[in-house]
Amino acid sequence: MKSLFLNSYSYNTYWLFTGHAFRIILGLLVGAAVARYLGPAQYGVFNYTLSLVILLQTFAALGMRPVVRKTLIQKPETTATTLGTSVLLHLLSGGFLYLGLTVVHRAMVSDAQQQGVLIFLGLTLITDCYRYIEINFNCKGDSKWTVISSSIPLILCSAARILGIQWGLGLTYFARVYALEFALVLVLHVILYQRKSTTRRVWGFSLSTARMLLSKSWPLIFSGLAINVYSRVDQIMLGNLIGDRAVGEYAAAARLSNMWYVIPVLLFSSLSPPILQVKESNEALFMKQFQRFSDLNAALAYGIIIPTTLFSSTILWVIFGDQYVSSSVILSLHIWSCLFVFLEMAKSVYTLGEGLFKITMGCNVGGAVLNVVLNAFLIPRYGGVGAAMATVSSLVFSTMFITGLFPHSRPACWTLIRSILLPFRLEAYRPGASRD
Repeated sequence: MKSLFLNSYSYNTYWLFTGHAFRIILGLLVGAAVARYLGPAQYGVFNYTLSLVILLQTFAALGMRPVVRKTLIQKPETTATTLGTSVLLHLLSGGFLYLGLTVVHRAMVSDAQQQGVLIFLGLTLITDCYRYIEINFNCKGDSKWTVISSSIPLILCSAARILGIQWGLGLTYFARVYALEFALVLVLHVILYQRKSTTRRVWGFSLSTARMLLSKSWPLIFSGLAINVYSRVDQIMLGNLIGDRAVGEYAAAARLSNMWYVIPVLLFSSLSPPILQVKESNEALFMKQFQRFSDLNAALAYGIIIPTTLFSSTILWVIFGDQYVSSSVILSLHIWSCLFVFLEMAKSVYTLGEGLFKITMGCNVGGAVLNVVLNAFLIPRYGGVGAAMATVSSLVFSTMFITGLFPHSRPACWTLIRSILLPFRLEAYRPGASRD
């Protein structure tokens, strides 16, 4: 296992974490300034509309990203065709969804400001296709350049947001900046690929590759939708059942939880390739590495959860100001979602290695359905606190309970349970303890 962290992947992980730490800090500081400026009601309108767009992003991606990742790892010689096909499919599906969303929203919502916000935020359904290029560099253990090409637009657009606050601009302006950031990232990623590609082959579309991607990824469409339901349906239901201000207050607390979700994604992007590579040749070593990967995720989650739970009021006051301190109970509950999001991402190593895409779909869809039901029951009674309770409960249900129901995924469930009990297993990681 030592070799797992002492090769090019550790360098890749360093760049991923450095870049995203920068993005988290800058994004949080500027985002908090925007939230203070807009106030809970306007901030709620922005996040309500963004939630609608994010719910559709899974359909735009057609669930292909995990399949593309596995294909690029196992068949690197097909990179040009795989990327060309996946990007074109995404552009077509994203464009279709964008047109449909804007037409339906215009027919149902008369408020000109909300329509303008949706028009610009919805463009990310198309420009989000840059992530396939990012996946390609992650699989090669060379994320340095994608980190840089993602950070430059963030810096420029963060400056634009600060200027918008100084100039007293409206909500639509901040939606335009959000869309511009995604567009700049896409342009820089394409330029990066052209400059760094080791092959002269241009991207091409292959019907057989398209069929392969879609046939393997269709269960993941529902899985991805379910994951987005976890992160966004609470804000949509809060907006419909309570009001925009409730969405804004909840969004501030949820942001302080959700911003950490990128950590397990980065760990998975950087460390899953070497773990998956030993799957075929050494099953026992694969399971040991999976356990340690899961333990690493749990340890990081506990390191975030405990201080946030203890100091939630102070954190909200320092970052978002007096307007959002009432969200402290929401934050104290919602932050526990980190443990199960981190473990769910760790579990993806096992499910991807075993090809358990349908079980993954069952877990995520089952949890998402429970999440909607609990939100419908708890939000009218407890508001944002009820939404936080629903989120954590449904994550426990999908990550642990449903996973344990299926014989093929039960070993992963036991691994995650051992990781949850990590505070009682620290002896295994003391200096000098046996490491197989």
